[in-house]
Amino acid sequence: MDATSEPAHYADLAAVDRAAWDMLSRGSHDRRHAFHQATVATVSDEGLPRARTVVLRAADRAARTLRFHTDTRSGKFAELSARPASVLHFYDHGAKVQVRARGSVRLHVGDRLTEELWRQMREMSKECYRQPVAPGTPLAAPADALRGGLLPDAEGYRHFVAAVVSVTEVEWLYLAAAGHRRALLRYGEAEAAFWLAP
Repeated sequence: MDATSEPAHYADLAAVDRAAWDMLSRGSHDRRHAFHQATVATVSDEGLPRARTVVLRAADRAARTLRFHTDTRSGKFAELSARPASVLHFYDHGAKVQVRARGSVRLHVGDRLTEELWRQMREMSKECYRQPVAPGTPLAAPADALRGGLLPDAEGYRHFVAAVVSVTEVEWLYLAAAGHRRALLRYGEAEAAFWLAP
């Protein structure tokens, strides 16, 4: 890689910040973008790490927030209710970029935000929350998950959660033949940006 082919974020922390939020924003709108899905990490009641894939639904650069959805009956909801801190991990193989976004999570249930999101949601997506059996319930057979059919729309809505992450840190890693680049961006009162050893 020569100097003319290096991306701006290779040597400029402000460009790292812009690039990270550009990728997050694109991921929230483009289902083909690598950042459309993230791994969210939580901590169980036993103090053990838990990780699962979620869909990135919104990224607000100005507010420094990310949003994904979950179900009130899920382990993820219980864990975030008990310990509302989380990390979202993103990786774009083609761009060779990893982003880890840390922050506190606010769970929205039955409020203005969820009402608006539910109104806009496609029927197919609502079916996730209208399942009669809670996520993670042991089953004798896969078909048992739909025993009794889908729940009514209003009951599905009661299970719908919008999880909004107030991002306090973004850790950026760019893999490059000329030398990897790693940076930490802190937001809020302790705002700072600095390079890390890759």
